Amino acid sequence: MDGCINDVDARKLLNAVNTPDEIHKAAEAKCGGLVENLLLRLTATFPSAHVIVTGYFPIISEETTNDFFMRALAKRLYTPAAGATPLKDKELRARLIAISRAWYQASNHWLAAATSNVDARQSANGLRQRVLFAPVAFQPEHSFRARESRLWGFDASFLRKVLVVLTLGKVGLRTNDERRNQRDASCKKIFTASPGETKTEKRARESRLMLCRIAAIGHPNRKGAVMYAEAISRELQPLIPGSGWLKDMRTLATPGNPVRKNESLNLLSPTGVAP
Repeated sequence: MDGCINDVDARKLLNAVNTPDEIHKAAEAKCGGLVENLLLRLTATFPSAHVIVTGYFPIISEETTNDFFMRALAKRLYTPAAGATPLKDKELRARLIAISRAWYQASNHWLAAATSNVDARQSANGLRQRVLFAPVAFQPEHSFRARESRLWGFDASFLRKVLVVLTLGKVGLRTNDERRNQRDASCKKIFTASPGETKTEKRARESRLMLCRIAAIGHPNRKGAVMYAEAISRELQPLIPGSGWLKDMRTLATPGNPVRKNESLNLLSPTGVAP
């Protein structure tokens, strides 16, 4: 399972008005005690299940492309306080890199603390159930629109990106994930205009439609998913021999599917020891 970035709000993480200190506080508030309480409910509801919580990733890094489109996008998401001197492009990018790094570090810290606290409580109560944290080793080159990005991005020509900026978003962007067309059709079906829709309602609907269409943006792509799978496997592997999930294959043998006598059963015994 994962959770807490939506409570912080990804738009806050991409708004350079925030500081690393504010992001650390937000991560503590949303990824610490609240997640710990959720894990306590989860383990009580599913007492036979091991729980693995996955970590997050830095969104923007020094390896993220610094082109016209990314600078324009950063400005669109930037909302300085009234009367404040706006950050210049270079300062704005540096701030986004800093708060992304702060999010990666702080969210992982508090998620790890939450899982550790619940796991310790389970052990103190003599329970076999484990609650573990699986950090994902994202590097700067894996961030959004970096050279080896592990996150879905945009699928658009330079001209289309320019039009998006010039029209203030009236020309839409497309994502580069395989489910783009399927999701786009579903979004249109869900967010259809209702009879008597007001201008305010229309703006709200169109905003939600746009977010629905680009929902893949910033989420792990195929290679990113592999990184998550490997992180989960590292935490899961030590649990397998003693969990009873893998049974002695001899109990599953049938006349048409015999078990060879010389077949090793070390990994198939719940104890991890060959009978």
